[in-house]
Amino acid sequence: MAFNLSKPNRKIQAGVILTKGVTEMLDVAPFEFFAWTDETACRLMNLPEEMWKDAIDIELHWVSEDGKPVQMKSAAQIQPTDSFASCPPLDIALMGASVGYKTSDAEIAFIRKVYD
Repeated sequence: MAFNLSKPNRKIQAGVILTKGVTEMLDVAPFEFFAWTDETACRLMNLPEEMWKDAIDIELHWVSEDGKPVQMKSAAQIQPTDSFASCPPLDIALMGASVGYKTSDAEIAFIRKVYD
């Protein structure tokens, strides 16, 4: 059976691609939403038990080219969970953009890999 994101038959793999450019909270904030869609979050938010069946089984990945921490504009750092090499195939990918940043060849190759 083919995978259908609107009716997943397995855990969804979602990732934020962290670039070597400036990463801003605005770039990654939407990803935090996914962290609150699973059954554990439904329980934490004290949602009615009948809503738990609608929870989304999702695994989140913070991905950088080399797996090393990425600097944010505010000087905070994000610790990736994966490098481009160790990241499993992603169903959903999010990547921020900043003015003047030129996407590296490695980033372009990873984006193509995710798309394919």
